[in-house]
Amino acid sequence: MKKKIETYIYFLFIVFLIIESFGLFYRYSILEQLGLSINLLNHESLYPHTESLKYYPGALYFPGLSLIIYTARFLIPDFFLMEFILILAILSIFFFFLISKKIAEETFNKQIKFENYWLIVILLCLWPCRYWLWYAAQFKPDILAFGLVFFSIYLLKPYNNNYKINNNYLLLFLSLIILVFAISLKQQAIFIVLALFFYSALNKNLNFKIYSFLAIFFIFLIYFYFYNYENLWFFNVERFSEHRLFYLNELIKVNSDFIIRISLFLIFLIGCFYQKLFLKNFNQKLKLLIKNLKKNFWIYATLFFSMTGLISGLKKGGNSANFELSIIVMTVFIFYFLSDLKKNIIIFAILGLLLLEIPNTYVSIKHYIDSKKLQISVKKNIKNKNLNILTDDRNMFATFLVSEDNNIYSIDTMKDLHISKDKLDLDTFFLDKNKLSFYDYLIMYNEQNQYLELEGFELIDTKFFGNIYKRS
Repeated sequence: MKKKIETYIYFLFIVFLIIESFGLFYRYSILEQLGLSINLLNHESLYPHTESLKYYPGALYFPGLSLIIYTARFLIPDFFLMEFILILAILSIFFFFLISKKIAEETFNKQIKFENYWLIVILLCLWPCRYWLWYAAQFKPDILAFGLVFFSIYLLKPYNNNYKINNNYLLLFLSLIILVFAISLKQQAIFIVLALFFYSALNKNLNFKIYSFLAIFFIFLIYFYFYNYENLWFFNVERFSEHRLFYLNELIKVNSDFIIRISLFLIFLIGCFYQKLFLKNFNQKLKLLIKNLKKNFWIYATLFFSMTGLISGLKKGGNSANFELSIIVMTVFIFYFLSDLKKNIIIFAILGLLLLEIPNTYVSIKHYIDSKKLQISVKKNIKNKNLNILTDDRNMFATFLVSEDNNIYSIDTMKDLHISKDKLDLDTFFLDKNKLSFYDYLIMYNEQNQYLELEGFELIDTKFFGNIYKRS
């Protein structure tokens, strides 16, 4: 009976995750990368030029994910592209946890049992790291980047004393290529350099030192290329340099939900501990971990990746998802301590958490239906070619359907340049009728209207996520 309930939990969690993900068509993480893929298809260039008046879509993150989308557009019909990409987002989540499980099995061998692994993963996702899960389901690329970094190193296992750099050159090359692609997904993946450096410095493993040198050299090459590639460095690095740290009151306010969730989770764990439901050998586990602190490469890797979440969460623009990411990347070691938590209590907690997600699931279904309605409306109402279409990142999931043979421009790129390049406040940003006269169609959500003088445009359709205007 318990096994059957466990199977139902896995099934319900996967269904919940798919519905949640499909309800996130409108999120910037994936749509900015979709915008870059449009640029590459239409203009053979990823990023807009900061000195040009052609405000093509831009992006906050490195362009690795846009290359995946670019390739997918040749294989998948555009109308189902978003579903395909978001399925990849879900697979990337499971991929990270799978490689974490492999690392845990290698690290702890027969010291712990793994029968509760996936249940504890689900518990982490639905409770202390719920906001991170929401971001991961929309394909924010952190977790794919970190998962691929882990995989590239686990594939070769250069930290083993019996590893020789000349054992398999093909596998070495494959490891480095995967590592470089992982770096191209998200800026924070660069922190693996610190793990490689410090582990090499503190351990007498010559072959690992050689691997580290090669890995850092390849990472330097991709960063050098990015630094010199068009305006990538401006959009992905320079404009973040001015972000200050949160003040303490701001930090507490932004992360209040997370503080409540993590506090309740810790109370839950303390209660389980005192009821002798887990951690019967806590001191033994802790001593073993400390004993192997210097020699375990994965402690270095997870700690430095965890630092990226902490740093991002402390800076203006960060949120609790960054702190939750710091927890998720430590899954290997969190599971080490929670592995003997009684299965009954985990199942009971997960079932309660899934019940609490019913309202969110209803909203996600509604968002998915509304997203498809806007896609259908855009396809129906915009049929001409050689058009200039101004949109926002939130509606890129619909606008890209008419991107072939048309020019797609982004009001969000205009805002970014207005703030980061021209050093002006958003309050002073406005597109009057003369500036808008260049565009044939506008596809915008309602909040953008405050920045637009819509005289000369007629509203031809309105949906939950956006309005379609045509120049009259």
